[in-house]
Amino acid sequence: VHALDNVGHVVLERDVGPDDLLRILDRHLPEDLRCTGVERLREPPVAGTKTYRYALDRSALGDPFRARTHWRVVGPLDRGALDRMAAACVGTHDWTAFRRTDETRDDLRRTLSAASWHTEGDALHFTVSGAGFPFRLVRSLVGGMVHVAKGSASEVDFLEAIGGVLSGVSRQTAPARGLYLARVMYDEP
Repeated sequence: VHALDNVGHVVLERDVGPDDLLRILDRHLPEDLRCTGVERLREPPVAGTKTYRYALDRSALGDPFRARTHWRVVGPLDRGALDRMAAACVGTHDWTAFRRTDETRDDLRRTLSAASWHTEGDALHFTVSGAGFPFRLVRSLVGGMVHVAKGSASEVDFLEAIGGVLSGVSRQTAPARGLYLARVMYDEP
C-alpha cells in the first residue's frame, strides 16, 4: 500500500541523535521513501485509527501521471449510489462476506468511524477510517461500490453484503494501485 503518513519504530544498537538519524535515513532510503521526522520514544507507538484513501482517475482520456496511483474507471458512475453505500459502511459490521483468501483472522467484526466519496478535479476519492481493517477490505469495498455504481449490481446487493451475504458484489476487488494509507492516529502510551 502506498502511504502518505506512517510511523516506523527501530531499536538502535548505538546512540544516534534524532537529527543525525534523519540525515542518515535521507541518504540511504530509496527515492520513493522519505522519513520526515525522528523522535525518541520510551515505548513503541500503538496504532489507533487508520485512514485509507482510494483514488479513481475519472479524466476523459486517462492521466498517465496517475497510472501507478489511481484506478482508471471509464464510463458513467452513479455518484448518489456511491455516497449512499459509503454511508452504509459506517458503524460496526461483520465483514465476513468480504473475506479474502489471505485473511487469517476468524473474527472480522470491525467498526468503521467514517467513509465518504469526494471529488478532486477529475479524480474521485474514497476515504475510510477505522480502528482495524480485515485484509483487503478497502479494495473490496471500492470494487463492490464501483460494480454497483456502474449498474452491474444493485445497492441492495451491496447492503446485503455488508450484512454478511456472500455475493458477486462482495467478491469485487479494486486494483492495489489506487489504495494508500493516508494517516495513522496513535494512542498515547
